[in-house]
Order: sequence, then structure tokens, then C-alpha cells
Amino acid sequence: MMKKSSVDKEGIEEDRIEVQLMEEHKEETSSDCDSIVEGLIGCTTTTTTTSCTRKNNEHVLEQGARFSESVLWDMMRRFYADQGVDAWSLGIVPHFITCNAFIARSYAKILQSYLSDLHAKGAVDPSEPVYIVELGVGSGKFSFLLLKALVERMEAMYGDDPPVRFKYVLTDFCETPFAFWRKHPALQRYLNAGLLDFAKFDACQDDAIRLEMCGSVVRNMANPPIVVANYLFDTLPADAYRVKDGVLSHGLLTVKTATVERDRTDPAILNRFSPHWEWDPVSLAGRSERSKDQQDEQAQQQQEQRQNNPESTPDETDSICHEILAWYAAHFGKTDASFLLPTQSLRCLDRLRSLSRTGRLMVLSGDKGQSTTISLRQNGLCDPHIAVHGSFSLMVNYHAIGLWFQAHGGFALHCPLEDASLKVSAFVIETPSPVDSPLDTTSWNCFGEAAPALTRPFAGLRLAFAETVGDFGPDHFFQLQQRELADCAASQDESLVRAVVALLQLSDWDADLVFKYREVLLNNLGVCNVRLLNDLRRGMERAWENYFFLEREKDFAFELGRFYYGLQEYQRALVFYSKSSDLVGKHHVTEHNIGLCHASLGNRQAALDRFDSCLRLNPTYVKASEQRAKLLPRSPCLTPTRRDLIEKERIAKSPQNSRHVRISFDPEVIERAKTPQASTPLSRCSTVRDISRGEELL
Repeated sequence: MMKKSSVDKEGIEEDRIEVQLMEEHKEETSSDCDSIVEGLIGCTTTTTTTSCTRKNNEHVLEQGARFSESVLWDMMRRFYADQGVDAWSLGIVPHFITCNAFIARSYAKILQSYLSDLHAKGAVDPSEPVYIVELGVGSGKFSFLLLKALVERMEAMYGDDPPVRFKYVLTDFCETPFAFWRKHPALQRYLNAGLLDFAKFDACQDDAIRLEMCGSVVRNMANPPIVVANYLFDTLPADAYRVKDGVLSHGLLTVKTATVERDRTDPAILNRFSPHWEWDPVSLAGRSERSKDQQDEQAQQQQEQRQNNPESTPDETDSICHEILAWYAAHFGKTDASFLLPTQSLRCLDRLRSLSRTGRLMVLSGDKGQSTTISLRQNGLCDPHIAVHGSFSLMVNYHAIGLWFQAHGGFALHCPLEDASLKVSAFVIETPSPVDSPLDTTSWNCFGEAAPALTRPFAGLRLAFAETVGDFGPDHFFQLQQRELADCAASQDESLVRAVVALLQLSDWDADLVFKYREVLLNNLGVCNVRLLNDLRRGMERAWENYFFLEREKDFAFELGRFYYGLQEYQRALVFYSKSSDLVGKHHVTEHNIGLCHASLGNRQAALDRFDSCLRLNPTYVKASEQRAKLLPRSPCLTPTRRDLIEKERIAKSPQNSRHVRISFDPEVIERAKTPQASTPLSRCSTVRDISRGEELL
């Protein structure tokens, strides 16, 4: 495995890919979806067809399917089941925007405030923990960062005796990532403390949470479940709708490919299919068009059904989706608009709500999406944009999710920014509406704002959300860190280091961000004053606490070894070089750098052993040969001939050496830096660039 000194550019490139996906979705038309039960929607025979045809001879893989029932969703599920954690560890799915220490700390503040509000209201049963259920966890990296930040906040506020106990549950629709979670060193502390558990939970069908570690089944909760859903709702089946000239239509999808597909659920098809949409007008004949007596009669029938079969839980999602559609049709009127209705997401939330014996629920979610009808209207008449990145994703209609919560007596807090790549929303049901009460849609509005009476008991939650999402939120942070200060890595400027340190401090010293700007920091250690160096030391220790090993090409432990070597703290550098070997395996440059540390500490034999180990891994690594020769007794007969020098130069310029991309340090340069010179102030570190190998000698 080659370890590339240009890996920071990969981090920047990931940001660019992520921004590109976000920008695509800002301009897309999120034609929305709704999977309503047969009978609630009547389709007419008139159809309008639009397509993105690439070739006339395309083959039909699927004809006129409701979007939520399309074969595309089978491809997505298979992609994640096949890839497992590799979908994130190999960088196939961009995830930094919702998986960093900044957003984790923001979420922790929101969740801690919500728990404090519950405790202040006396709405927590102390005999049970509050279950925080994260859906579609994937790698577990964000789970670690959020759980760590929440534990730190609770300990800082309450010490060892918090008034509210909680348990964090990592879930995924398959058990593929369980082994990775179970063995990951960053999660061991929380597993051992009983704060963490795993569960297989399919958001499309499961109605109970079976904990893997303790073996219990979570249902009939006394406390409201807290659901964390980052980058989840954009991958759950939805249905597409549009309003044109006052007529509501739903989208039917035809999937075509250039060749006949032998395996119709092969995820690779996502990279080569073309979508074709037909728009069928629909007629709404639901509760909103019935009289109050008819609505009361239906509510009575539902109540009798529950009395006759108390074990069954009627699913009201479809009827509420019907009301949301009717409201959208009336709201847009003659104005053209396109939207997605996240019907499978709403069904999932309904099943999670039923896990609480009182119907209470709290959801915190971040995704690309829309939270006002203004943005839906701005879409105009457009087909849903399907962003492909190994899998695929859609825009999330957070406004519709908010209406669903209001229909159940709850409220929504939305990100107030219209031009945001990432939208964060919080949803709460504290006092559920009686099932037999008619649905009142008169309070619904284009911004999804809730009545003050509903949010007043949650003052802490409202304030925390305003501060961490509205004032300066995850999208602000993501846009700010896009400024590519890494391009200034070659400059010697203390003010540049201060700017980077300020950004890192804002991020809570996110390890990925430190990795991205590592060259700026390493190349400027020599111009930093003692106070700034001390700030960097503290920050690097915090970054290591936040580190979650996932991507092998981002060897963060090695970079910390470089940092401490640059500060001439060789024992500390040895600690991180050893951790690098433990995490990613031995590498010739790591062995070489360990040898340099031992040489600087005067451990001659240990240094020779490491240089020998380096040469066994890569016999042509010139630097190890040179350093080894310096530690051996010198003899006049060993004076190199001109032929030896030519051969040495040939090896140095060989293609194999040109691929050495890890960073090594030459202690002689540091020794020269220790010697004061008349015209040059004393510098702790100076940098010499060896362009032939793309390495830097510090």
C-alpha cells in the first residue's frame, strides 16, 4: 500500500465532490413523491411524458413504476449491502459534511438541551434510559463523534450522576457493519460502559429494535425515542409529484439502459441508466373533502378497530400523506411546482413513534433538502434529480416531514437558510393529538412554523437549535472550510498558521480537517512562537481523541508522528509512528522515520534495526541506506568511487523511488538549524524539498 503525501488533496477533492452534489441539488427540481394507498388516489388516463433519452435503441428495464416502488431502490439496497463499510472507507460515498466533529458537537448540544427540557418538565421515567437511535449508521464514525461529544457535555454539566440516562443504538438495515463496529477501538469505551449497542433495523419495514449486545427487544418505551438520521431520508423510497395549472400529478418512472441487463438489480446499472418520467393527473377524494360528520365517523371506526384488536397498530401514514397532498395542491394552486413526498420516511417515523407507549418522538436530521414551499415553487416543473455516487440520493422534503409532525400534534424546527447545501431540522411530538380528533390543517404554512404554545416548553431546545443551526451551523462550517488554505502550504507565514488554528479550533480539532491542513502546519512550525506551538500541541492531542480510523490512505497517526518530530519531541513521535504501524501495517517510510527518532535520541542500535527493517521492505530506499551508513564506523577504504555515486544517483531517480510519497526527516538539517548564524535568526525547523522524490526533509 502506498501512502501518499498528497492525500490531503484527496480530502479537498472529496469536499469538491460533495459540494458538486449539493449544488446539483440546489438547482434540481425535486419532483416529489407519495405512496398513497390504492383508493385514496384515482389516476386518470391522461399522461404527460418527459425523458432524458440518450439513445433511441435503449432497452426498458422497468416501465411506468411508481417511484417509491422502482427497481432503483433494490439497486441501492444491494449496493450498501455489498459494499458495507467500504462505501465510506474507500470514499465512494461523500460524507464529510455530515460526519465531522463540528456537526457532532452541534448535535450534542441540541440533544443535551432536549434531555434537559424533558427533565425540567418531569417527563422522563428514571427507571428506563432514553434510547438514542441512529438510523443508517454506515461506518459508525459520526456515531462515535456524537456520542463522545454528548458524554462530554453530560459529564461537564452533571458529573457522574446525570439526571437522565441514555443509551446510544447504532442501526443499519443489514448486519454487515456489525463486526467493524464491534472491533473498532474508538467504540470500546462506550461498549464497555453499556452506553452503546447495535441493532439491525430496516427503515423500510421493521417495527422493533432488537439490541445485539444485550439481547433485549426495545418496544413500549416509557421515554420518547430520539432518532438521529443524517443522510438517510434522501435514500428512502419516495414518490414524485407536481402541480401544473392547478392540477396535481404523480410521476411514473421508466428505467432504460443501452443494453439488455442480465441482472436487473445490479448496482452498476445506476451509473448507466436513463430515467423517463410520465406524469398522470390524480384526483383527491380524501378527508379534506369530506364533511366533519364523515371525518368523525371514520375516527370512530378506527377507534373500534383498536378496541377489537388492541395488538394491532393502525398505520395512519397514508391518510396523513393524503392530507399533505391535498394541502400542497391547494397551496400551490395555479402556480407550477414540483416536490417529493418522503412516504417511506414517514412510515418509518410512524413505526418508531409506535415504540413509545405515549406516542412521543424526537428526530434530528441533516441532509440536502428543502424546508419551505418557496423552494418547492422555485423548482418549477422539473423531473426529480437523481444524484449518483456509487449509490444515489434525492432531495429531502423536510417541509412535508414537518407537516406530518404537526398532524400528530408536534412541531418542527428548520434551518432558516435558503441557500444551504445541508439542511438540519429537528422534530418533536410531546403531546400527541388524539387519534379520533379531526385533522386541522389551518395552521400549516409555507415555512413549516409551529405554534409558540407547542415550542414554549422546549426553550432549551429552541435556543440550542438557533445557536447551532441558525446563527452558525454545519453548513456555514462546511462552506468556510472549503477555503483551500492548503494551497498556501509552501509559504512561511505565522498569520497563516493562526488562521488555520482558528478554523481547527472552531471544528473542535476535527481529525480530517487537521489532516487536510497538515502541510500548512508542518511547513510553518519554524516561524511559530512558543505560545502558538503550545496551542498546536493541545489541539493535536484533541484531534487524536477525535480520530476514528476508517480510511487507510489517511494515516493520521503517521502525520502526528511527523508533527512531533518537527518539534524535536522524538519520544512522542515514536508513540504515533508505532500507532501508525499498528493501524495500517508496517511501511518502509514509517520504519525509516522511527529510525530517525532513535538516532536523534542516541539509540544507535535501535536506529540501525529500524533502517534495516526499512530496507527489507524497500531495498532501494536511498535515505535509509544513507542514514544507516552514517551510523556505521567510518573507514577510508569505504570512500565512494565516482561509479558508486553514479549508481546511487541512478537508484535515486528510479521509478520505484519516484513513488515514495511519505515524508521523512533528516536530523542533520535540524542539527544545522540548532546552530545560530549571524545573519539568520534561530529556527526550530527548516524545510528542504527533494523534488525528485516528492519528499520533504525537515
